[in-house]
Amino acid sequence: SVKDRLPTIMGAYEQNKAARQRERLQIRTQLSCLDNSIRGFRKPELIGVLGYAGQFKTTLCRTFLYNAAQQGYRCLHIPLESSYDEELTMYGILHAHNPIFKGMLPDVRGISRQNFEEGNLSCHEAAFLRDTIIRHFQEYVAGDVVIRQPAGSTWPEVKQIIELEDRIQPIDLVLIDYLALMDVSDSRYAIGAINETIKQVKNLCLTFRGGKGLTIITPVQGNREGYEHAKENGGMWTADGAYMYSEFEKSVDKMIYVYTDNELNSDNCLKVGSCKSRRTIDAPASIVRRHPQSGRITDQSGSGADYEQEPAKFAGGVREEGWDMVWS
Repeated sequence: SVKDRLPTIMGAYEQNKAARQRERLQIRTQLSCLDNSIRGFRKPELIGVLGYAGQFKTTLCRTFLYNAAQQGYRCLHIPLESSYDEELTMYGILHAHNPIFKGMLPDVRGISRQNFEEGNLSCHEAAFLRDTIIRHFQEYVAGDVVIRQPAGSTWPEVKQIIELEDRIQPIDLVLIDYLALMDVSDSRYAIGAINETIKQVKNLCLTFRGGKGLTIITPVQGNREGYEHAKENGGMWTADGAYMYSEFEKSVDKMIYVYTDNELNSDNCLKVGSCKSRRTIDAPASIVRRHPQSGRITDQSGSGADYEQEPAKFAGGVREEGWDMVWS
């Protein structure tokens, strides 16, 4: 009966109130153009990051997870098109340009994805990345980014990883990179099977941990028509721009988009915004910066050299003690 449910409902309200007071109700993206409109991510939500091929969708997702970990949240990254080693390296390169390491190398700009992939790191840079940066990223960031590569890419296998990791320690944010790559076995009905999988992922967001919910984020491949429409409208995508799988438009709670072109790329910039948000207003297309070496995406006012941000913080605004303890 309704009367029986009232304590549960008000209990949830009190939990939300306490989380808001601790600044733990929403996971901030740390991009002001998004946080000021969609107010970051919260449970339970399925988040889509929409964009055309090669337009930094996964880069933006990594940025979200890295920023969440710096706020003290525990994040899980499940790659379906890359390996554990590749993803750990990308997070390490991203972390290398955190201002906490300023002055530890004569020029940290040499540590980049391009130099790593082309074998152009100096011996000192390679050793610094391996022995200092990646170790610090794994051990001393306030939260955590756990990378788990499933043996197979079916939804039951991915779901099992999420549930197992949550038992070890509660998970706040999950990145599945990406849902459209799920193995649905029956290729005759692949589109329908992927759409059904999207529904199941949304259901997990709603029912996870006895109804407390979970936030899951995934890149969403945009179609050519959607990209051309965005090009004609200042970089603003619409939610129906998703390629092939219509269920994304229906099931996601927030659809964030990313757009770039040759002119923006030449300045290491792109545009981000949102074209769907169930609880809040959409964020207009705004220019943000992409750090040329690390790939981290920040507000346009941030410097490409060192982000012009303070070192990692907890969500409550307290400087993370791990930086001082280890590196001061």
